[in-house]
Amino acid sequence: MLKAPVQPIVLRRLDLRCGDWTVRSLRVNRHLQPFDRYAPHRHAHGQLLLYLRGRGEQRIGDKKLPVGPGAVFFIPPARVHEFREQAPRRAICLVADLGGNGPRALGFRHGWLSAEVLASIRQHVASLSSESGKGLDLSAGGAALLVMDSCRRACLKEPQGSGGAAIMKRLQRAWRPDAARGSSWVRPAELAKRVGLQKDYLNRLVRRATGLTLGQWRDRELLRAAEASLRQGRRVAVVASDLGFSDANYFARWFRKQTGLSPSHWSNRRSAMPDLASPFVWTAAVAAALCVGMAKTGFAGLGIVSVSLFAQLFPARESTGALLPLMIFADCFAVFFYRRHANWKDLRRLLPATFAGIVVGWWIMPLIPDRQFAVLLGWLILALMALTVLQRKCPGILRHAVEHPLLGLSAGVATGLATMLANAAGAITAFYFLARRMDKMTFVGTAAWFYLIVNLSKVPFSIQLNLISPASLSFDLMLLPVVALGCAAGRLLLHRVPQQLFEWITIATATAAALRLILTA
Repeated sequence: MLKAPVQPIVLRRLDLRCGDWTVRSLRVNRHLQPFDRYAPHRHAHGQLLLYLRGRGEQRIGDKKLPVGPGAVFFIPPARVHEFREQAPRRAICLVADLGGNGPRALGFRHGWLSAEVLASIRQHVASLSSESGKGLDLSAGGAALLVMDSCRRACLKEPQGSGGAAIMKRLQRAWRPDAARGSSWVRPAELAKRVGLQKDYLNRLVRRATGLTLGQWRDRELLRAAEASLRQGRRVAVVASDLGFSDANYFARWFRKQTGLSPSHWSNRRSAMPDLASPFVWTAAVAAALCVGMAKTGFAGLGIVSVSLFAQLFPARESTGALLPLMIFADCFAVFFYRRHANWKDLRRLLPATFAGIVVGWWIMPLIPDRQFAVLLGWLILALMALTVLQRKCPGILRHAVEHPLLGLSAGVATGLATMLANAAGAITAFYFLARRMDKMTFVGTAAWFYLIVNLSKVPFSIQLNLISPASLSFDLMLLPVVALGCAAGRLLLHRVPQQLFEWITIATATAAALRLILTA
């Protein structure tokens, strides 16, 4: 066999053992002119070949495989292989001599490294060629392990992480504070030093992986840590100190620059969002969404149940805005199903007073403490349900009141107030519609049109009060299929539930929800 026409640029003898693998040496070979081929040859040990430059063809037995920058070959022991160069520029190949059972078990493998991973490996190779003195073998061993892992991933078609995910993991470890390093507030140059790369090169890798500069990435991670601490209710000064800010006022200015809000204002607004990692949150949210759908297609009393559940997930005020899009979505289903069953005479009587109640509710909402309103609303619903039961048991007592025009006016104003302040007007309209002796289909059809009109009219008021946010809308979006399922279930059950049982279910669910409002306020 011909002697290999190559010149080692870097040569490190390692004898590095890791499990079933042994890395005997790591070297970079440059092919010499005028040769255009690396003669067929074999080794008693396995080899890893990674081409850093050049183009050609690698022959492994009867296989002919293209070679270019980033081409990777794992060659098992005693396998004949040969390289044929096809480009005028001389090829440069990183070679690792391998021992142990690992190369035999892996067998022949071929793959390609991504440009980011290849760039990272070239950086390590360049640093090896310039290093000398103590600690050299450790650096070479680290580079060998990086090369082995990256090439193995490429050959096994696993996600490659050296230039992307792996660099970001190393950066995360370097960024996290510890007892020796101190705070998280470090400059990009210090981050690069901790990772072991030049700042400009690390900046390019981070930009490729995230689209952010190194400084922007640092600010993003720092902001996430600050937000996590603020969510736990920690004081702003404590958070600033933990993150390495010597001045809490400077931290507040930096935080405002990142979010547009002061830390305290952000905490007050962000606390409105539930913990999406909690099983309780999703259980309550799914149950609430089902109740919304069923309330809009037959069981109006369940509406207050959904209000109570959302009040467990969000603060009282923010819960009204979070629930409103789900209610409008369900209203569209209800109108589609029962659009022909509405009593427009009663709607015309109720709507003007309801609009007036919405305006009043919008005006006084910022003035009423959540706790006081929840108690007041609970007792109001209980009183309405008591009147409804009285109407059923002694119809003669409220006969004149039911026909009185003031009933529609007072019910409309109360409905507008309750729906604006807490989305809890279902019990009030249930009292009014049941007092008007509507059959269940007319009840549902009238309520469908009524609440679609009313809820749409509430949207601008809710936006003005900052009750609807992009975060709450994204939360609602995930629950829309559950609302649709609730609408279908409510429609199915409505046709199978007798009128009297339907009325008592409405009364019972509204009463139970009212008691919960009072007891948990």
